[in-house]
Amino acid sequence: MVDCNTECPKISVIIPVHNAHDTLSATVNSILGQNYPNLQIVLAENGSSDGSWELCRSLQSEHPCVEAVQSDNTGVSCARNAGLGLADGDLVGFCDADDLYLEHCLNTVVSRFAANPECAMVVTGYRNAKRNGE
Repeated sequence: MVDCNTECPKISVIIPVHNAHDTLSATVNSILGQNYPNLQIVLAENGSSDGSWELCRSLQSEHPCVEAVQSDNTGVSCARNAGLGLADGDLVGFCDADDLYLEHCLNTVVSRFAANPECAMVVTGYRNAKRNGE
């Protein structure tokens, strides 16, 4: 794990959001639950019609590390680019608005960078999970 008694690099996690009102809170909470001390979450809303933008604004007002940006419905790549415009972290990661981060994920990623200073990118694994918990 990362020793954050020294300086921890800031991580910006960009989440493109399109009609994700039903899943976005769980996604953001899974990232906030990492207990990583130097974090920015960028919600890049992309022309939703289900109240996702209002939820992004609410999450931004509730959590100091959450920022929201809105763009026209121009696709997920444009939403990610809009998020990159706000990102100010030393490391940048991406998460879909219906995904969840496993416990300690961010600490693991940072420790891989710390152990391999020549490394430019870390790719993580994933687990498929159904809504019923399977």
